[in-house]
Amino acid sequence: MRFKEIQFSRTVNLGDNNFQKVGAVIVVNEGENPMQAIDEANIFCIEAIQRTHDIEYGAVKLITHELEVGFGIEDLNSCEDIVILNSYKLLVKGKPELEAAFMKKAKELSCKQKK
Repeated sequence: MRFKEIQFSRTVNLGDNNFQKVGAVIVVNEGENPMQAIDEANIFCIEAIQRTHDIEYGAVKLITHELEVGFGIEDLNSCEDIVILNSYKLLVKGKPELEAAFMKKAKELSCKQKK
């Protein structure tokens, strides 16, 4: 699986039931390390919180962090095996363009495997 876009966000408790969500979207180019991109997004979010609230990182209680990985039709079409393609099955659900591309590629791969 190739990562194309990573969305990373943090929600922090600023005290007195005040919360703030800070996030970043990173495009990962071929050959770049997705985990390094996540680390850089994490640092960006922490620095943004510190800058906007003039607080130390240790004073901020991290509540959640979310990671979403983006992919597109070209990623589905790059699958060479039905098992790998099926790993996208739940991710495409509810997204008509991706569902159509998934079904088309699944039909193509199942025809290849029958031969």
